[in-house]
Amino acid sequence: MTKYGVLTVTLVGLALVQVVSVVATFTRAQPKPVPVRFVAVGDTITTLSRENGSGGLVDERIDSSNGRWTALLAFSSTCPYTEKAAPSWTAWLQQPHPFSVIALTRDSATAGPAYAQRHKWGVRVVVRTNPPKGSKMGMLSTRTPWVFLVDPQGVVRFEAHGRRIAALDSVVRALAVGRDGGAPGRFAAATSRRER
Repeated sequence: MTKYGVLTVTLVGLALVQVVSVVATFTRAQPKPVPVRFVAVGDTITTLSRENGSGGLVDERIDSSNGRWTALLAFSSTCPYTEKAAPSWTAWLQQPHPFSVIALTRDSATAGPAYAQRHKWGVRVVVRTNPPKGSKMGMLSTRTPWVFLVDPQGVVRFEAHGRRIAALDSVVRALAVGRDGGAPGRFAAATSRRER
């Protein structure tokens, strides 16, 4: 083999080694996506961390006195799905319910309450603009519009897309009288699973 032939074979061999090295590096170096955690049936929520208007945060207990259930309604004023659900939320909120209702948003301290007021929701709005990833408030407000039902012990018993807001009353009645066979969350988990 000539001097040029040896040089050509060497260069081709080195090029192949480089290609294999680059491919191996990219297949190993790709980080696996971190799964987003949402609040689910069975999780416990007893407090909501909200902004206090002066730049600080306040942990506010969910009122469960006298065995009250709480409906949490997560919304975003910029979400087109929230805008679609807003009229049904307005109609539902104008009816009496045997539980307290709190609206949650990541909107600004002015945009969130203004949106709820524009739709005449008449509920307390808890604002947390940039909740930390993995925090309860962050996990609650990630999906919008979304509804949660929290029992008097602070356990999430139902969660679903916001278009299912009308189901909250029947879920409370069913769970409060134990129609779920006595297994906490079984009825709620089966109901919310269909939403995914």
